[in-house]
Amino acid sequence: MKKEIPDDYIRRIQKRMKHTVWTSRSCNNWYLNKEGSNHALYPGFASQYTAVIRHFKYNDYTAVKKAVADKPALKEAASA
Repeated sequence: MKKEIPDDYIRRIQKRMKHTVWTSRSCNNWYLNKEGSNHALYPGFASQYTAVIRHFKYNDYTAVKKAVADKPALKEAASA
């Protein structure tokens, strides 16, 4: 995957997350990490999330061979 793809997605999600109760300092919850970021919840409706992930963007990825196909020892372990 191109590095900028997940970085851009995370940046957009965190920007939207700032406007939710889940990241407010008055709401103590297990969703927040040490830095106060929430990476567990989606800051929108389930229908919005479904619409976002519905269409896979092939151009955002670079195809590579599986490591198992390139390394016989891994291939044997995978088939065991």
